[in-house]
Amino acid sequence: MDIQVCVRGLETYVWKLREKCMSQNGAYNPEKYVRYFSDRPDVYFKLSVGQFAIFFPEDLHAPMIGEGEIKKVVIKVKM
Repeated sequence: MDIQVCVRGLETYVWKLREKCMSQNGAYNPEKYVRYFSDRPDVYFKLSVGQFAIFFPEDLHAPMIGEGEIKKVVIKVKM
């Protein structure tokens, strides 16, 4: 599980449930805990300073969409 907290800037995320993703784009990278998909996202949302998002393993998301400098804290919680 990831908890992502925005500490500077305005960050846009995209989100979709893993079970709805069918177009895998590359292999899983165990070092970065990432797998890419080409499916169109279901939800777009923004985080501003002091806001946070919680992502569970079934939540596919793409962060770091925005302009200018974005800084955040990412907390990985082992489930």
